[in-house]
Amino acid sequence: MKKKRRIKMEKHDVIIIGGGIAALSAARYFELAGIDYIVIAKVLGGNLFSAPWILNFPTYDKIE
Repeated sequence: MKKKRRIKMEKHDVIIIGGGIAALSAARYFELAGIDYIVIAKVLGGNLFSAPWILNFPTYDKIE
């Protein structure tokens, strides 16, 4: 017999689906605003980790 998994149900003001840079930016601003949110993603960062360089990253002009 398979064991049933119990999932804890929680309420959030915002649900962010995806882990790309736009989703993480949104999460950052929800955090600053004090809004309750959750990010649902398989991997965080999206294409961010495979990009050869990144412009306008917070606190950096350019990352290579």
